[in-house]
Amino acid sequence: MNPSSIRPVVKLPLGQALRTYWWILIGMLAFPALLGIGKQFLPFEVIIVLFFGFGLTAAWPVLSGRAPYSFWLVAAGLCLLGAIVAPPVR
Repeated sequence: MNPSSIRPVVKLPLGQALRTYWWILIGMLAFPALLGIGKQFLPFEVIIVLFFGFGLTAAWPVLSGRAPYSFWLVAAGLCLLGAIVAPPVR
């Protein structure tokens, strides 16, 4: 492969990154609700795998250089919002 044919990764502005990767953020918003509902039925190991799965999926645009770090701050804020709105864990 010719090195001149490789395109560099373009970092999108936050607004465009949110429009492009909005579907990734659904997991961060839904995880606290899943935790509240599933804690009674799911073992701790499954919850940890889900946590890292949703978290790394939401971090991928930032880690790959396609979105600014503020995208991750929005994802973390959505996770906190989901924790506020989610049913309490008993």
